[in-house]
Amino acid sequence: MKRLLTPILFLLAAFSISAKTFSDKPTIKITGTIVDSVTQQPVEFANIALMKSDSNTPIDGTVADEKGQFTISKLAVGESYKIVISFIGFESKTIPVKVDEKKDIDLG
Repeated sequence: MKRLLTPILFLLAAFSISAKTFSDKPTIKITGTIVDSVTQQPVEFANIALMKSDSNTPIDGTVADEKGQFTISKLAVGESYKIVISFIGFESKTIPVKVDEKKDIDLG
């Protein structure tokens, strides 16, 4: 049984590594800082939702940190998205994003 288990584990590990190598598509990340347009102060813990440009269903999202900064990772190159930023007491803002290059995007 031990002799059979070792080759099976080896093949499983090799398949896992090769499958990951072939399935990896180029991805980028989007970063930014949420600030109040009046006071220019960071908006802590604002909600950031990522959606395909033709949908209103979130596919990913995050929450800004105490400095208003956020990062959304693993966006596929060649796709169009929109980012919806919301927070209680503020008007929601939608930002269209087209991922054309293998270059990370900083929204400021």
